[in-house]
Amino acid sequence: LKLHGGLSPHLGQAWVRSLPISLCSGGSGSGGATGCRAASRMDLDAFAQQWGLDDSAQTALAQIAPDLQQRVLSDFAPKPGTRDVNRLLFGFIRSIGGAGGG
Repeated sequence: LKLHGGLSPHLGQAWVRSLPISLCSGGSGSGGATGCRAASRMDLDAFAQQWGLDDSAQTALAQIAPDLQQRVLSDFAPKPGTRDVNRLLFGFIRSIGGAGGG
């Protein structure tokens, strides 16, 4: 099934490139980046199938930093009946990644 309102794959890729590369590496202070690894292909595929993500949303998810992937997989939960899960996912990624805001 394909959901209405899908974004252009080119738009999605350009938008994803604007996100921080990784919040796992670098940084200072204690704690650091323990447990920060990319989600497996199987996890990403299952997540995409669960929510009916289109190609641009799947590409966006695959290209974000590992810590953001993990957060999306654990925290993204659209309400039943959400019409445009793909658009909601882009907004969620933006909100947790700190992109935009101006």
